[in-house]
Amino acid sequence: MKMTSFARCAAQARTNRRGCALASVFLLAAVTVPAATVSNLGLSGLGARARSWEPSAVVVAGHETPKANDGRLHTYWLARPETLPIDLGLEWQSPRKISSLIVRYFDGRMARGPAVARSQEWARLQYWDGDEWIEIDAQLIGQETSSVRYVFAPVTGSRIRVLFTEPPDPEARRQPEALAIAVSELEVFSDAPFQWVTAPGQIGRPNRRGDYKTSYNEPPSGDCGYDLLGPLVIEPRQTRIFTDTLRPTLIVAESQWARQPASVERQESGKLRLRNGFLELDLDVQNGVREVRLTNRVTSETVETPRSQAFVLRLGDRELRSGDFRVSKTDDSGSVPDAARLRVDLTSSAIDLSLHYELRRQDHFYHKWLTVTNKSAAALELRDVTVSSLGMPRTLDLMAGQELTYPILRMEKGGFFSALETVYWDHKGDALTYYPGTTIPPGASRE
Repeated sequence: MKMTSFARCAAQARTNRRGCALASVFLLAAVTVPAATVSNLGLSGLGARARSWEPSAVVVAGHETPKANDGRLHTYWLARPETLPIDLGLEWQSPRKISSLIVRYFDGRMARGPAVARSQEWARLQYWDGDEWIEIDAQLIGQETSSVRYVFAPVTGSRIRVLFTEPPDPEARRQPEALAIAVSELEVFSDAPFQWVTAPGQIGRPNRRGDYKTSYNEPPSGDCGYDLLGPLVIEPRQTRIFTDTLRPTLIVAESQWARQPASVERQESGKLRLRNGFLELDLDVQNGVREVRLTNRVTSETVETPRSQAFVLRLGDRELRSGDFRVSKTDDSGSVPDAARLRVDLTSSAIDLSLHYELRRQDHFYHKWLTVTNKSAAALELRDVTVSSLGMPRTLDLMAGQELTYPILRMEKGGFFSALETVYWDHKGDALTYYPGTTIPPGASRE
């Protein structure tokens, strides 16, 4: 895994990933809703109040939250990307049963077409259970043009919201100030007001206009020219079409901080610190392994990470975390001024695990990866691995290419970000997970 910063330091992870292929037969499935009229519970005229709860929410004059549930498509709520993460939601005086939500964006650039693969959600659905916000496991239906539809198992609550963590143009290829999150209507229903037809496993070839560097919302041109087809939505609504002009942006990295040597510092009571001119990572190895603090030495900003999880192994029958192991050894003998290297060995009755950290002099990130050894007499089924979960507060997402986003913690002067160095992975917050889907024979190891 890899942690990183470039006037923003970071957490990033390194793993190996084998490619996989998909083959399937064609199957057509139709999903329908009753013919009866379905009311939009989110309309202000029916008692819903549109609002934001995130502390970073800034009111843009003429585009306040009530513009998102007044029933008119030519008015809209507006949020600037510099205020992320930010939310838009609805509130009622009494709980409502909800199973569908539609976001109608004012600008067609806000929604990605089905040919653009995404392995992270750029906007998350949550409802209020009376004590806290609960994530909604929703299915996206017909994500195209300027409307995004969600369906999910019914929930009951007095509040529901969409939490935006990624800007509409995350790579800032155009003028950042020219783009914002603009929502014409936020609609909520007890039953889905639309029908859709799906073709599970059906593959199509996108009609390319160029590539994602020159045409927004264009599918990636790297791995494959084909993609899974999205569903067909049956709903009589107008379509808004927008055009755009791309402008390139160049970021030049500064390197004066690379003059300081990298090192591993051993402190009192099981405390360790990796540092170079860009960043510091503090670890506590007294009871398991905890990554307790990150410091951006470029901006002199620090974030405490008391809720961090050094790793999570999801096996066939259980999950294992750092607390399920005992630290048997820490080794920094491989460190030199150009690279600080630390290995933390952990052991349990059935599994040995090593956490590897490397922080090189010239890097604004550290690498982290795991080695898992099966000591038992039976095969070990290793399904998923969360390589890092620092628990950084209020992260937002920055797009990297067309398929991935990086979790970002933005601070006053800089910040931190994290990512995995593998082809396919995902994250929720800054918990970075990939899916080896492998079996480790008795006595064997996997890195």
